Amino acid sequence: MGGSSALGLMRRGQSSKWSLSTYCIVRSTKYFEIMEAGDFKDFAKAMTDYVAEYLENIRDRQVVPSVKPGYLRPLVPEQAPQQPEPWTAVMADIERVVMSGVTHWHSPRFHAYFPTANSYPAIVADMLSGAIACIGFTWIASPACTELEVVMLDWLGQMLGLPEQFLARSGGEAGGVIQGTASEATLVALLGAKARIMQRVKEQHPEWTDTEIISKLVAYCNKQAHSSVERAGLLGGVKMRALKPDNKRRLRGDILQEAMDEDIKKGLIPFYVVATLGTTSSCTFDALDEIGDVCMSRNIWLHVDAAYAGSAFICPEYRYLMKGVEKADSFNFNPHKWMLVNFDCSAMWLKQPRWIVDAFNVDPLYLKHDQQGSAPDYRHWQIPLGRRFRALKLWFVLRLYGVENLQKHIRKHIALAHLFEKLCTSDERFEIVEEVTMGLVCFRLKGSNEINEELLRRINGRGKIHLVPSKIDDVYFLRLAICSRFSEESDIHISWEEVKISADEVLAQKPGGRIHSCWLGDAVIELGAEWIHGACLPNSVYTLASQDRLLQAPLNRLDASRGLFCTSEGRAVDLPVTITAYHTFRQIEQQAANLFRLGGEKMHGTLLNFIGLRIQQELYNFPEEQRYDAARVMFGLTNILRNRCGDDLSLVSADQYGSYIELPGGSVRVPLGYVGVLAPLLRGLPDNSVRYNKAVNVIRWGRGKAGSGRALVKCCDGEEITSDYVIVTMSLGCLKCQADKLFSPPLPSCKLDAICNLGFGLSDKVFFEYREPFWVCNEGNLKMAWSAEELQSRNDWTSGVCAVDEMPGSKHVLCAWLSGQEAAKMELMADNDVAEGLTKLLRRFTGNPCLPYPRMMLRSRWASDPHFCGAYSYMSCCSSVSHQCELGTPVPGPCDPQPPILLFAGEATIPGYFATAHGARLSGIREAERIIQLTKKFEGPPH
Repeated sequence: MGGSSALGLMRRGQSSKWSLSTYCIVRSTKYFEIMEAGDFKDFAKAMTDYVAEYLENIRDRQVVPSVKPGYLRPLVPEQAPQQPEPWTAVMADIERVVMSGVTHWHSPRFHAYFPTANSYPAIVADMLSGAIACIGFTWIASPACTELEVVMLDWLGQMLGLPEQFLARSGGEAGGVIQGTASEATLVALLGAKARIMQRVKEQHPEWTDTEIISKLVAYCNKQAHSSVERAGLLGGVKMRALKPDNKRRLRGDILQEAMDEDIKKGLIPFYVVATLGTTSSCTFDALDEIGDVCMSRNIWLHVDAAYAGSAFICPEYRYLMKGVEKADSFNFNPHKWMLVNFDCSAMWLKQPRWIVDAFNVDPLYLKHDQQGSAPDYRHWQIPLGRRFRALKLWFVLRLYGVENLQKHIRKHIALAHLFEKLCTSDERFEIVEEVTMGLVCFRLKGSNEINEELLRRINGRGKIHLVPSKIDDVYFLRLAICSRFSEESDIHISWEEVKISADEVLAQKPGGRIHSCWLGDAVIELGAEWIHGACLPNSVYTLASQDRLLQAPLNRLDASRGLFCTSEGRAVDLPVTITAYHTFRQIEQQAANLFRLGGEKMHGTLLNFIGLRIQQELYNFPEEQRYDAARVMFGLTNILRNRCGDDLSLVSADQYGSYIELPGGSVRVPLGYVGVLAPLLRGLPDNSVRYNKAVNVIRWGRGKAGSGRALVKCCDGEEITSDYVIVTMSLGCLKCQADKLFSPPLPSCKLDAICNLGFGLSDKVFFEYREPFWVCNEGNLKMAWSAEELQSRNDWTSGVCAVDEMPGSKHVLCAWLSGQEAAKMELMADNDVAEGLTKLLRRFTGNPCLPYPRMMLRSRWASDPHFCGAYSYMSCCSSVSHQCELGTPVPGPCDPQPPILLFAGEATIPGYFATAHGARLSGIREAERIIQLTKKFEGPPH
């Protein structure tokens, strides 16, 4: 038996005693085995293959993982293994443990922050660095580590076009050093500047103490400089003034000089300035030449932070942006950002490193050597003592790419940024916030900060690309950085499509119909109205969809009987019981509908009581062993019926339930989205003939001045519209919330009474996209067979979920339906909490604890949307058909001598067809025809 198989017997969860005894029996001559050269070669070969496969196929991975904090702990043992495991076991766990929680920075869909570099030569160099494993704090600790760094920084400085006085090859004291990050370089330069000014001031004022001098020191930077600059001031114990730049976000010489003059008058001592070339927020460039003149005239240390944009200076055409660099005392940029050198590698040059060396010089005997002074000891040039062999990465990358290919890489990224800029400017809804000079595009939707915040939530929520925002002068915008060396033009077009689709979704969230179509994965989803109920010629919505060729034969009609009923115990109900219980419930539902048709007084109470009583009666017709499951199926169907009303069935009138007219033809879904049904209507409208989708503050109605209209509509955006007629199409939920303050003068009491008594509920959907389906596609849906006790308690918001359906035509998307107060609670929860709750629900009802988390989620929020305040109207116990008629009656009414001004349309105003898109359309037609008849009657505007 080989060693690998023996090690493989020791699985997690088994006792260490069993594992140890088993191992000793198999290989008693050796207590444990460690990795030697042979296994190392196999392991390294497997890892090399894995890395190449990972990077070459990184496009296929979700950019940001769908995990929550603490996801990893349950995936690994509580303690380290006592005995070694085979390397194959480690390889097997990489995807499960590590990759499931990795944000893929090198995906062409990753556009956040700035790039972090990556290349095969740099990866191999890090491998060699790990093998040498030296700690190069002094020259003698590893001469090659120090000397290769000196030469590589000279190579790099020449590539950038840095002046000779920065390079070690100049023969003076100058030279370069590799820091860990630009943040470290900024702090190191500040401490060097502080040491220099302290010596100078002490020579001038020997009586001043160190504390007195430090209290007077002041440094300067652009307000848009990286946060690490401010942090350097805090760590250095000095004041750091962030100066307001000009209107192009550039720190100018006159702004700096004015600030210094102010501080000198206050008795302060300017000593250090950071000029940023490529700010983090928007990649703007300080006026280095002007700032350099100010600093040189006052003998003040000037540090240049070019962390991101510095890589572009290897291309001569971008060096105009660092004009004046010869006036600086130190210069820093990060090859690990944009120059294909893996993190960490931050290149820093100093004209007079002695100020740094003197500031950091602690020279114990055990670190001294005979060659001190002949070569730099880099421990004096940095904050930490130890340092890795980082120059290897530069050496490998510069040799294996060559300057020309690195220049091509930079130019390609900048060209891709300009491509995205062009796509943005071609869409009049967007604007570019900052001039595009490097590989960063700052853009936003024209409009408020809030709409751009929602745009970012939509983009990142869809999970296809990842962006981060920024804000300058209270203007919120989105940043798209070109980050991956794998990025191509096709990737930019894909990213732009994601931005456009998300913008469509955001801008579609305006007051108007409860229709919201968008893409999720491989499916068009509907966050609002989805089905055309009554797919036949009398249904005007059906004919509209047909004439625009949105429906194609054969029509796939909804089959509500399909699907698997599962209990909360994780058990599927037998099909014969399900079928019998389903048809029994439909008979009970029909009996409830017949109560309205039979007429008579209201005496059957709530729909919940009627159906609950009938279920209990019908259960006696089932064999005793089937009653438990039959009850669960029928109460599960009660929860589905609740979803149709949007509220607890204890609030729905049993006697009025049958007032709904059900058209023949079944229910049909529009494959490419309900929003397409509106197209023929909108195309037929003459320009400016009708104003619609306007959020309104107040409607003043009554007799106005001659020719000034009879109503004044004050919109939320400040626009005021005079009109002769106003068709009020807002939802019943909005009317319930705002009718008392929306109309001036108030509506008649009979109208307010109708608004108050009609029921208005809430139904929401949550869509989940999975990387791979865990269900058999096109094999029905999952329905929750809740018990009566579970539905009565409703301690958990997930008890509002009645079913989880697969999206027609999709292999990756599921839809969960929930209603009532549980849906309202869901809307207030974070996405991660909703995904967690519904995943637990699915695991509970299927009995499968291994079901995956979704990769992405979208959900409706009709209750929290101020333009809707809910979703469906229904006949409550206080409602009657007369209330619907009253709500649909114009104001002034038919008995009033004054012609009507306020006309009411919407799905709650038309008896028989309420709570349907068809009903809403019929009510709109009714009011439009009313206006036509009045116009004919008065031969123009009413008088």
